[in-house]
Amino acid sequence: MNSPRLQRVHRYVALGLGPVIVAMGLTGAALVFREELTALFTPAVKIAQAGVPPGQYARIVAAVEKVEPGARSLDIVPAQRPDRATQVVVHGEFREHYLFVDPHDGRVVADGERQWLPFATFYELHRRLMLGLPGEYAVGVAGLALAFLGVSGLVMWWPRKLKQAFRIRWDGNRLAVSYDLHRCAGAAFALLLILNAVIGITMTFDAASVALVDRVSGRSTPPPPTASSNAIAARRPLDDIIAAADRAFPGGHVVRIMIRDGNAPVVVRKRLPGENDTHGANRVYVDAASATVVGTSPLATQAPGNAMFEWTYPLHTGMLVGIPYRLLLVIAGCVPLLSLVTGFIVWRSKASRRLPTGGKAGSQGARRASRAIP
Repeated sequence: MNSPRLQRVHRYVALGLGPVIVAMGLTGAALVFREELTALFTPAVKIAQAGVPPGQYARIVAAVEKVEPGARSLDIVPAQRPDRATQVVVHGEFREHYLFVDPHDGRVVADGERQWLPFATFYELHRRLMLGLPGEYAVGVAGLALAFLGVSGLVMWWPRKLKQAFRIRWDGNRLAVSYDLHRCAGAAFALLLILNAVIGITMTFDAASVALVDRVSGRSTPPPPTASSNAIAARRPLDDIIAAADRAFPGGHVVRIMIRDGNAPVVVRKRLPGENDTHGANRVYVDAASATVVGTSPLATQAPGNAMFEWTYPLHTGMLVGIPYRLLLVIAGCVPLLSLVTGFIVWRSKASRRLPTGGKAGSQGARRASRAIP
């Protein structure tokens, strides 16, 4: 099923959005082992394993205020290992500021504004092309394009004879090898790329995805509760707020603390034993001014729209399956680059055949190129 119209659309989508898709693939491949490799590329995040004295979150907030005095929206990501610094993401209007803070003494050990933090850069490229909200939408469109390329590529690849499905003519010329590599690599990883593209789309357009899944399931996700003050504006120790969340939702451990501007409650996200490796699907909402819990949203009671991320997110990152699958994701992340290069070679070779060749040498080259592709 290899219609010329489908070929043209496939080609133009690949040429138009291919560089963005390649960037998403390569950065996604790099992020698969982010937790293991961050300390290798940024040794400063390694800290002493001694017990952390009380007041660690107050020290972290104080460190953030020294670096970003006007910060009102940030995420605190406690390290899951005792020898790693706590990551803080300060959300600005046009950029994200990444910090690593030692919870023992509140010392900033790594600052994305003063040094290169490779995995913070890779994440921002992968999530929003370092362009803020417009870049996030662009990534969503590129995800749609990747899903289309995967489906259309499978349709055009579908072999008439099974023995030719993954044939690569290594003894052929550059055009023949490029054509076969393009077909075989795309077909081999198409389903995995389509799956990750679809999951990426749901995370990019998360509000619409949640609403759609909830509508299909017949349940709805209630809006988050409101609060009287922002956590930083309230000037109440963040440790009191975390303690209140732990009392209301005991067990597990804190994975992420989300502080937003305006009258938004502090969201303490927790992961319980046996749950998947996410940003914490259980949410506790705490009024910063009074340190009182104004709502909880356990994973077990959530509507399908939010609950689906408990499975889709770790499947996207590879943490759900294990090391072999993560290694497969790394290879799959490199496939768009291979496909773009080989596809470009095939396209340019076909285009040259349509130009005047001018002599015997040109006509011989055209004949060799025409024999390279069945």
